[in-house]
Amino acid sequence: AMQDAFGLAERYGTKIKDVTDSLRLMGRGYHELSTTEKLAENALKLSVADNFSPEVATKALEAVIGGYNEQAHAVQFSARVMDSMTSISHNAQVSANDLAEALMRSAAAAHTVGVGFDELSAMSATIARNTGLTGQTIGDGLKSMLNSIHTDKAIKDLQAFGVEVYKVGEDGKKEFRSISDVLLDVGTKAETSGVNIEKLFKDLSGGKFQVTKMAALLGDPDEYLRVLSKSINSTGFTDKQLAIQMDTIARKAETLKTSLENLANTGGNSSGVTSGVKGLIDSLNQLLKGLNAINPATWDFIGGMSKWAVIIIGVVQGGEMLARAYESVAIAATKAKESQIALDVVTTKTPWGAIAKLIALAAVALGIYAYNAGEAAKKQEEYAESTANTLKAQQSQIDMNERQIPLLDTLG
Repeated sequence: AMQDAFGLAERYGTKIKDVTDSLRLMGRGYHELSTTEKLAENALKLSVADNFSPEVATKALEAVIGGYNEQAHAVQFSARVMDSMTSISHNAQVSANDLAEALMRSAAAAHTVGVGFDELSAMSATIARNTGLTGQTIGDGLKSMLNSIHTDKAIKDLQAFGVEVYKVGEDGKKEFRSISDVLLDVGTKAETSGVNIEKLFKDLSGGKFQVTKMAALLGDPDEYLRVLSKSINSTGFTDKQLAIQMDTIARKAETLKTSLENLANTGGNSSGVTSGVKGLIDSLNQLLKGLNAINPATWDFIGGMSKWAVIIIGVVQGGEMLARAYESVAIAATKAKESQIALDVVTTKTPWGAIAKLIALAAVALGIYAYNAGEAAKKQEEYAESTANTLKAQQSQIDMNERQIPLLDTLG
């Protein structure tokens, strides 16, 4: 599991702590490891694509899934929420953080009165655009509105205003119309009626403190419909934005840092790299102890100038060998001949040359192997991810088409 966590952190350029925190939060409600990892992955993708807190992204997905009782289809539904939030935050004047805060506080109330996720997201974004309020304030306001709209007082006011609240269902029984359609009717009539609608808004919104939010929503039906369409047709949007975010220096640097942590904490232990580095450090310490133990008279005999010349030459030659070894790792095929010539020179100039040559060749060989192995592993991961994304996109496309059908009349 820890290796999988490092894999997620490297793939999306996030801190390993963010990954483990997301896994821990998701693990509270989902005990199957594969489900927990996929949910955490969607939360990380959301946070990276929209550049906000992984913790908030995780809690938002968790709250919306629970609010809409979609635990049985948690992975698929979380992908839908992820794409919708990314699309809205990039196409409407609302940050992903505020949208997340609003959804966390209103999802359960919305589901109770039959407001779909796409509609709730569009309501939240429209209010945010027209008021500049925080996500927490918007979410609390929406919860109050949704809990009030089916009260006897609100129904009476709506009917008096000329807006139908009920319809005849397919089974011939009376049922509530979609709240989205009801509110759109109110907004349209409010523009042309010339009637004082303050009391209506107050009763619909659940009190005078929510009137501003209700007015912001109902006063801009075109924006609501535009954002609703963006949410419904958002399939695959997160992956597109993710590709842009991952091509930044900051994300690449974070990926490198995580890879080094992985090497030290997991991969290095299993492959022997960590013990090898420790052994090298021990050898260097032993060498330094030996140098420190040399009799001062010996150093005096060599002479101050000679001593410094030896040290400087050693440092320069060591630096040159390190540079050549680095070049060999990056472009081994074209630089192999130069490395051999350099090592031959070292062999003829110093009694330790043969050992240095052997060590350098081993280091180059190890570097080439590690580089090629890393490249192969990366390609394999990219292929597996591409295949998984294709399957998810096809399933999401089917889901998106199904979501469009009941909202065709609303979208006009």
